[in-house]
Amino acid sequence: MKIQKSATSWLVLVLLILVIVSQTGCKQEAGRTSLCLTMQNTLDQTRSLVPSDTPLAVSRYVITGAGPQGNTFEMQTTSANLEIEGLLIGNWEVTAVGQNSSGIDLVEGKTSCNLTSEPSNAIIELNSLTGNGTMTVQFTWDPSKISNPSIELWVTNQAGEKSAVIPTADNTINGSVTYSATYAAGSYTIQAKLYSGNIAVAGCAEAVRVVGNRTTEGCVALDLDKYAEIPSSLTLINKAGTPIECSISGISSTMEAFATAQAVITTNTSSDAELLEVVWFLDGEQLGSGLSCTLTPTSGAHRLDVIAKGALLASSGSASFSFQATVGGTAGVPVLVTEVADNTNGLYVSGNTKIAFLPDGKVLLASDLHKTLQICRIVRDTLEVIRTYTSDQGFNTVGITDLLVDKNTYRVAIADSYYPGIGLYQYDPDDASLTKLFYRDNVYYTSNKGEKSTFTETGMLSLDQSDGTLYCTLPGLSDISKNNFYAATENAFPLNDYVWWMWENYTEITGMVIAPGSNKAALFSEPDQLLKLCIRDGNSNLVANDQDFSSSYNGTPYLGGLRSVGFINDNNVVTGGDSTLCRFQNTTPYGWEQSDVWISGQDGVASMLGIEQLVTNSSSTLLYAICKDSKNINVFAIDSINSRLSFLEATSLGSFIPTGAEISPDKENLLVVSDTSNAILICRIPH
Repeated sequence: MKIQKSATSWLVLVLLILVIVSQTGCKQEAGRTSLCLTMQNTLDQTRSLVPSDTPLAVSRYVITGAGPQGNTFEMQTTSANLEIEGLLIGNWEVTAVGQNSSGIDLVEGKTSCNLTSEPSNAIIELNSLTGNGTMTVQFTWDPSKISNPSIELWVTNQAGEKSAVIPTADNTINGSVTYSATYAAGSYTIQAKLYSGNIAVAGCAEAVRVVGNRTTEGCVALDLDKYAEIPSSLTLINKAGTPIECSISGISSTMEAFATAQAVITTNTSSDAELLEVVWFLDGEQLGSGLSCTLTPTSGAHRLDVIAKGALLASSGSASFSFQATVGGTAGVPVLVTEVADNTNGLYVSGNTKIAFLPDGKVLLASDLHKTLQICRIVRDTLEVIRTYTSDQGFNTVGITDLLVDKNTYRVAIADSYYPGIGLYQYDPDDASLTKLFYRDNVYYTSNKGEKSTFTETGMLSLDQSDGTLYCTLPGLSDISKNNFYAATENAFPLNDYVWWMWENYTEITGMVIAPGSNKAALFSEPDQLLKLCIRDGNSNLVANDQDFSSSYNGTPYLGGLRSVGFINDNNVVTGGDSTLCRFQNTTPYGWEQSDVWISGQDGVASMLGIEQLVTNSSSTLLYAICKDSKNINVFAIDSINSRLSFLEATSLGSFIPTGAEISPDKENLLVVSDTSNAILICRIPH
């Protein structure tokens, strides 16, 4: 059967049928009398799941009676008035059955009446739904948005008794389950809560009408990111069967996350309101009852269901409203929403945790304490673990120093200081898995004489996408290892080459970043307090045409405590120090100049101490300065014309000491990690 489900902006209460049986002014003869029946039909259809081929409106009545001396009668009528003549005086058992246009029994009632020669009145109350029917409801969702799915179901009967039920057909791997069972005819409420792992991600509540000898089929789509408009008005049917025009206020298609809101159903008169019984559900979880409810939604997609119930027979109906809850605040400025602690739902985070976003928005996370590599996804403002890898599976998961993800090839490079070496992996977004390709050891150069140069630690990874060269800085060394990121064989992965300096004697090169266009690079040394800016030469050497800046070497101001570098576009580099943020601009074919300086606590800038990392969003419109010592994130807008920075706001992280952060590809989330805290922060970014 198909689904018959009216628009979500309508609620109808299905009411009992009253058949008034009366004896008035009918002609009589000796020993016999007549019944004049007047039938009033108030049964109506619900806004609920109903049998698609079974109208719920009573269109005819079947009346039968059993009386004295074995006398019986049976009559059918489509009229509201019926006269039955020639009945013996005495006691009669009269039964009335209400049928729809297809002859399906919907409701029945019985009464006993003692017919005499004197006029008498009798009422048949049709207060019993007939037979048993089948409820078959399918719940579907997009399996690509759910990991480790499971669902909980409950059915509530007309007496308000709630029971947990189990799907009769389980196809969770492909995004659906079905529940089918036989119930006495009547109105029921079915609730569902969908989980991704241990995290509830969606839910619903629906009214279901069961009709005798019929199957009520329905399909409920649990949409994770589809939002419908909220109706401004709807019609409810009260206990007397009278339509009541109502309005809903307090909810809209977009709501503020973590803010308390109240949804209210308002009627035209107070007497109408007294006749309604309403129960509210948010994502399948009951919120309360009455004409209003209070809710505080987390960020993300939600479904608000309203179930209307009456005291009369088979009275129920429902409406659902979908909305998106978003965090409030200044556009682009992160809002801290959750601190996820170590061992939360199998998540492993620890001091010195490394993170990187994968191209599909999932998160790659390495825990130094647990020696694990995990693929996670952000669900309901927390992290859900999809896969966990360890060294037992051949992965380099111990002593990880950096993660690099290429959004074009879906390859992942992982550097570690345990073996030490660099592993190359292929990410498959279809099943959110990593496949190990190659691993290179710590020999980064072998001379013609067989002399080997080795490293004992790995540092920062950077990728030249123009030719696939993967650079890795080496703590304690000024050399930079070179590798073939696009290698097809393991032997081709190490290039047996490295960046070295002919005249300079640097302590080490701490980090290296490459411009979006791959023709410029910025290197820095923390122990030497040195910034080196490079432009690719005619021989395709990226680290060339270098220009040095240093407060101690050549008197460049405001570079004290240099600890982070980042490109905001092809021609502009920013540096972070103890308390200053500097911008350097490429002003001539091979020349750079220090253009701007922002100092902590000056010119409207918030406290900005210990700038540990500089992160730019994917559209290069915002710069995030991760400040370890002031425990906050300073946000700057990037001018699209002259690349100047304008301070917006700072996000306080409380007592959390940040040492790294990553922004999601969709610019919706910012994840923050710490070297000292066994937790990870999830920030939402308003738009």
